[in-house]
Amino acid sequence: MIKRQKQLIRHDPGKSQWGDCYRTCIAMVLGLNASEVPHFADGGEADTCKDRVDSWLEERGLKMFAW
Repeated sequence: MIKRQKQLIRHDPGKSQWGDCYRTCIAMVLGLNASEVPHFADGGEADTCKDRVDSWLEERGLKMFAW
């Protein structure tokens, strides 16, 4: 069963603060706490975020896929 969690950082680009809902979702699916997963989207760069996720998952023998 997935343990519900709330994001740790709220999205507020005006304050250069990028929300961490993406890492929270990944953590929930993997049975981890959000604090155990890197904040991939920190900085707001979408391409870099995807590369960071792919690398982090690959180190754990996992891979992201889309339908």
